[in-house]
Amino acid sequence: RRAASTTRDRPGEADAVTAGEGPSPGLRARRSQGRLTSPFPKTELRRNTGVRSTSCKWSPTAALLRAGRRVSASSVAISPRSLAVIYDEPVVDVRWRCSVCPPTLLTGIDDLEEPMDLADVLDRTEQLTDGVIAENSESIDRDAVWPEQGLRAIQRAGLGGLVVPVEFGGIGQSLLALARVCETIARQCPSTALCFGMHCVGAAVIAARARQDQRHYLDAICDGQHLTTLALSERGTGAHFYFPGTQVTSNPDGTLRLNGSKHFVTNGGHADSYVVSTVAADPEAPPNLFSCVVVPGGIDGLEWGPQWDGMGMRGNSSRSLDLRDIVVPRCNLLGEDGDQIWYVFN
Repeated sequence: RRAASTTRDRPGEADAVTAGEGPSPGLRARRSQGRLTSPFPKTELRRNTGVRSTSCKWSPTAALLRAGRRVSASSVAISPRSLAVIYDEPVVDVRWRCSVCPPTLLTGIDDLEEPMDLADVLDRTEQLTDGVIAENSESIDRDAVWPEQGLRAIQRAGLGGLVVPVEFGGIGQSLLALARVCETIARQCPSTALCFGMHCVGAAVIAARARQDQRHYLDAICDGQHLTTLALSERGTGAHFYFPGTQVTSNPDGTLRLNGSKHFVTNGGHADSYVVSTVAADPEAPPNLFSCVVVPGGIDGLEWGPQWDGMGMRGNSSRSLDLRDIVVPRCNLLGEDGDQIWYVFN
């Protein structure tokens, strides 16, 4: 539904909005002097001026209120842990980030969805499985085609951030939910289930110790605009993927350089990013330590092997990958150098 009124913020206004007294009927936000206010006391909503984000930690559910472009109720997808404020007219670009529960408090819109629990997630998954996923499953298996239509439908349904923690805008479900979702999808198309499963575990590794300069990956994942995957396996290591041979070195300008080969990279050639395991950059580090680096999918130096032509799950595009002098910013290193073994196993 449309907002009751349009909020216009002008440069020079105060950054903070102080809440009103007590919850109002319907848990709707109130507007005070042209500003959006919370119906609960002792809370405030701060504006992100573009320089840095200020968060109010009220409760676990993340809410992102967006303004600055014309949208309509029919065109806005309200994702489980994100909220979009719908305005009648374009307004000045102002972004609000906060933590709020329940997620209907600060919207000015009635009847938004509550965060998805496991039952909601499975219900939405079953609808997709019986629809677009089932419609394409036969051709995917017959022609070994990567299941793009099914994966994009899953993203549009708001499930891209299934296992991403709520503080990063995700649904915050556990590995149990991931197993149940993949089981449901696999009844119709095992390839789609595997591709989505690998996206989720890749997203979980990115989120494990995400820094502020890595949040853009998680924002895009939760918004359904980014597909990721793991690139761990190598020739000769078998199931012992925690002993990678892929090398990472530090350049004088602070960037990282990667060289090596990966095998059985699910979503290979289609993902927007790849979580690549490497040896620790520190030459003195013990051999059982490894790092993970996010490598963008369109970067120069990625050389893909032949198309996947397997028996069973023929659409997963599980391909080999050579990394030839890949250069990425140091901020693409996840966590600290050599600490990824615990996060991957967890």
